[in-house]
Amino acid sequence: MAGPLEYLPVDDFRRVMETNVVGQVAVTQAFLPMIRAGRGRIVNIGSGQGFVALPFFSAYAASKFAMEAVTDSLRRDLSPWNIPVAIVEPGTTRTPILEKGLNESAKRFAAFPPEGQAKYREMYDVVALLAERALKKGTAPEVIASAVRHALESPRPKLRYTVDPEARMARFLRLLPGRLEDVLMRAGMKRISGHGGGR
Repeated sequence: MAGPLEYLPVDDFRRVMETNVVGQVAVTQAFLPMIRAGRGRIVNIGSGQGFVALPFFSAYAASKFAMEAVTDSLRRDLSPWNIPVAIVEPGTTRTPILEKGLNESAKRFAAFPPEGQAKYREMYDVVALLAERALKKGTAPEVIASAVRHALESPRPKLRYTVDPEARMARFLRLLPGRLEDVLMRAGMKRISGHGGGR
């Protein structure tokens, strides 16, 4: 569901939240009696975008910011029963969903009204180029699976598994003042745009 919030249909925004947040909450509620009885644990899947929101990814980032909050709150809810609740925070992962997302974004952008395309063309080109690069350099799914396994099996699981360099960089950026974070992001996009960012 990548695209500028100005032109993102509210129903699409709602669908992302339903899938990435409400879906995880519903599954947790359904299984929690068995988790409590079996002394199990809960592992949620977050993202590096759970603490740094990139342009064009408002719906996805909002859902992952929400999962950070849900995970923290749930962990505190369940602390009297010593039920571990962890979150795995990958960056870009090499799976078919990213390529599918690129194709969907291209179709969505092509359907924008002409004034929308004019307003967002340069930013779209840079974001699409970054996504294509991430598709080639992303983390292997096995790395993410290993973190999930550790969270499920370790005697002392971490609260957060910030899995790869991209997610760790996002966490570092979050420590910066918001205006500085914005300046660095704009400067990076401008640099890419000036060095073959167009598609």
